[in-house]
Order: sequence, then structure tokens, then C-alpha cells
Amino acid sequence: MRLLLIAVVLAAAIWSGYWWFGSQAVETALRSWLDRRADVGWVANYTSVRTRGFPNRFDTTINDLELADPVEGVAWSAPLFQILRLSYRPNHVIAVWPGEQTFTTSEGHLTIDTSQARASLVVKPGMDLELDRATAVLKDVRLDSSNGWAAEAVEGRLAVHAAEEVRNAVNVGIEIREVRLMGQGPVRLASVGVAPELPASMKLDAELTFDAAWNRYAFGSRQPNLTAVRLKQLNANWGELELAAVGDLIVDIAGLASGSVDVKVRNWREMLRVVAAEGWVPDNQLGVLETGLGLLATFAGSPEMLEVPLTIRHGKVNVGPVPLGALGPLRIR
Repeated sequence: MRLLLIAVVLAAAIWSGYWWFGSQAVETALRSWLDRRADVGWVANYTSVRTRGFPNRFDTTINDLELADPVEGVAWSAPLFQILRLSYRPNHVIAVWPGEQTFTTSEGHLTIDTSQARASLVVKPGMDLELDRATAVLKDVRLDSSNGWAAEAVEGRLAVHAAEEVRNAVNVGIEIREVRLMGQGPVRLASVGVAPELPASMKLDAELTFDAAWNRYAFGSRQPNLTAVRLKQLNANWGELELAAVGDLIVDIAGLASGSVDVKVRNWREMLRVVAAEGWVPDNQLGVLETGLGLLATFAGSPEMLEVPLTIRHGKVNVGPVPLGALGPLRIR
């Protein structure tokens, strides 16, 4: 009995020491990362970093966090940010955001309110901490922009996992349910006969290939760049408007995409008015585009259902010989 008691006390002491050193390591790593951001010109402010959860958890809270990259012109702030991890599963991390946070770009401020915002990250065994899988869930989301628009969504989900067959590729799934627009955007859409009060939903399934792996080195001076996009499925609906797309793209060193995407659109004339109202199609091309698309839909046998291949060359999008617009560089940063 005495030996058993000694063994229990010794095991408790060893585990307590492990937890203390582990908690200190977590806090030191976070402070070091924030200090390095400041060293390269970022704004990286916080008031405290504290880890709790003894004996089986490392629950770290960063209070009054502010991050800004002046070069990219983006900033993010939140009253707190939490990183949660079981002490016996170091390769699985959960991140929790507060109910309100602020994101700022050169275009304006965006306030984000949610009832739940959390993400889970699992990395592969090894020192490189390479991505295995990740998920994120946001519920009861509201976005308020300083540019006069707002949006709400019942739920948004993201799932990412490393592809087994393709090197440096990840499979990405996104689902957004019941999005509603408010503010200046719906006013423009209502003016062209579209009912902006109806909810919209979207599902995306894609495979993204990069020129390097997503691991701990990816958050240094150079992040992985896209080299290919395989769009397996894109389905979106907004009231009577429905869109589906599949396609493959190759991305060059400048981030410009080339390839083709097959698109199906129900009630395409209404969707074209949405595109025009948002200024995505040049005014001098709108009439030509509507006439050409109308002929394609009529020849296909359904005037309200449009099936058309989009051709993309170095970022420029065409429907047959008619230019539709241009994609910006497909870069992570």
C-alpha cells in the first residue's frame, strides 16, 4: 500500500510538472509569434496571455488582441481569443472567437457578430506540423460594413482536409445557409426587379493545389501559392435564381487563372441584372451579352435555363467571344 501511494504521488508530481512546463511553452510560443509579427512591421498588441485547465487541458486566452499588417492594409481585433487543447492530444487544437470582432481593410470596417465561432485543427505527427484536417463553424452571423451594407446568415461551415492522391493539395467544402442582405446593396437590387429579401444559400466542393505544403513554415515570410483549382461542385440559390458550376483552372506564377468552367443558371436574365447592378459587367457589353446568352438558351431548348462554358485565359473571363470580366490574382495574401 505504501509503495502504491508513493507511485501515485510520484505520478501526480510528474504530471503536474509536465502540465506546468507545457503551459509555459504554449504561452512562450504565442508571445514569441506576436513579437515576431511586431519585428516585421505588424501591429501586434495584447494585454495578457494566460493558460488554465490543469490537469488535462491547456486553455489559453489572449485578451485585447489587435493584429494589423500595414503592407496589406488589413487589421483584425477582438476582446479575447482562445486556443484550447487537451494536454494528451497536442496535435489537435481548437480556436474560439468572441461574439464580436472587427476586421478592417482599405475599403472600410467590418463588424462581425456571432453566437458561435470556433474552429478545429488537426496536424499530422512530426515536427513540421503539416495540416491533416480542419473545420470551422459560425452560427447566427451578422456582418455590418462601414460602407452601408449588412448581411446575416443562419450558419456557415468550412471543412478542409489534406488530399491523399495529390501532393500539396487540400479538399475544401463550404456551406452557407440562409443569407440575407440589408442596406444599400438590396436597394440597388430591388431597383432592377430582384427580391433581395429572399434568403440565399451556397455549397462548394473543390480541390486546391499549392506549390508548398500547409505547415508551420507556411506562416512565415512566404505562404503557399495556388497552382490549380478543381471545382467539383458549386451550387447556389437565391429565391428563384439558381446557379451550378464545375470546372478546372491552372494558376500561373502571377496568380492569374486559365481554364474553363461549365455554368448552369436558372432565371439567368434576373441574375444578369444582379451582375449589372453590382457593376461586374461593363455597360457597353451588357446588351451584347444578353442577346448572345438569349440565343444560347433558346438553342438549348429552355429560354430560362442557360448552360454555357466560361473560358478563362490569364484571368480574363469570356462567354464565347464576348468578354464577361476579369478575375483578380488568386493569392492567399
